Amino acid sequence: SQHCISAIENDLERRREAAEKPFCIQVGGRHYPDRKEAGNALLHAVHGVRRNTEQEIGEFAGFTIAVDSPAMLEFGKSLVLKGGIDYLAGQAETPTGFVKVLENALKRMEEELEKENERLARAEKRMADLQSEIAKPFEKAARLQWLQQRQKEIEAALDLSKGEMTAVEEAEALEASGHNLKDRLH
Repeated sequence: SQHCISAIENDLERRREAAEKPFCIQVGGRHYPDRKEAGNALLHAVHGVRRNTEQEIGEFAGFTIAVDSPAMLEFGKSLVLKGGIDYLAGQAETPTGFVKVLENALKRMEEELEKENERLARAEKRMADLQSEIAKPFEKAARLQWLQQRQKEIEAALDLSKGEMTAVEEAEALEASGHNLKDRLH
């Protein structure tokens, strides 16, 4: 989780640096400073990606643009911004929609950072709770010790280990001496 937080923080810095530059999306090696032209290029690139693949198609604000096309056609193709982590931009059907989902993905980076910080805080709290639980003595230790002692007393009272063999031990002893149980019974 700390790794994700660092990656998002680096991505936020990359986004800040890109925000100082004029709008430009690169698709298929060509640069598009116009949103509508960029959207049309994205639309054509997205429709050229085969099902059940992920393919990089360009760059925006210092991030790689990829198309994720799952095997299930009903979900459609989604744009992904790849930085330190992957940001799902989503789906669109129009040229301006493709540009918009990419811009919205950039705007959601702070939310991703907040979610990751909350996830880390929950994990750290859970770990602290578990460590305090581990440090506690076993509540039933005295009872366990008493039961173990009682088991030893019962075994001693039954005296299973002296003189009398169990049926299994007797069969094993006979086999070891070259006789078998059937010979002894007849």
